[in-house]
Amino acid sequence: GSGSVTITPTAAPVVDTCIHTDGNLVVNGCFESNVVTHGWDVYKTGTLVGWTVQWLGGNPCLPTEPGFTGAQLELQRGILGPEYEGQQHAELDADCNTSTNDTRSGEAGSVKIWQDIPTVVGNWYKIRYTYKSRPDTSSSTNGIKAYWGATNVATTGHASSWTVKEVVVQATGTTTRVMFADNGTPD
Repeated sequence: GSGSVTITPTAAPVVDTCIHTDGNLVVNGCFESNVVTHGWDVYKTGTLVGWTVQWLGGNPCLPTEPGFTGAQLELQRGILGPEYEGQQHAELDADCNTSTNDTRSGEAGSVKIWQDIPTVVGNWYKIRYTYKSRPDTSSSTNGIKAYWGATNVATTGHASSWTVKEVVVQATGTTTRVMFADNGTPD
């Protein structure tokens, strides 16, 4: 899962927490704005603060499941033990149901999430995110690709503990999309 995302101009210091940080251009970078109350839950674009969600490889949900009408991001609270920052993280291999009506599991629910960030042409930015693999799963099912615009700037694999990844990127437009996509086997 992805724990937190911070993007700051490189002239600004990187702050260790992403909750209400000065200079962070990402909205809801710690995935705390939608409060999970049952261990995990799913949120669609429009109900998920700050992020747009899209299924990778088609819709895995049945017509009777909530996810059938739109891609959704699974947010978890306390599932992987202590979080790196905050109390929640995002799972990019999402479920079709909510935690209170989960009738099946193992759906091939891989998603990508993104935000369009205001940027200044030629300026440099630091993308900082944390990630951790799901326990008791194959390393082939755990991976994240990070994009700045259309460019894949980082690919991460298995990590048994929370790991910080930082990438410095340059803006080529006044708005740049930052995107994270599941890079593991959908399950």
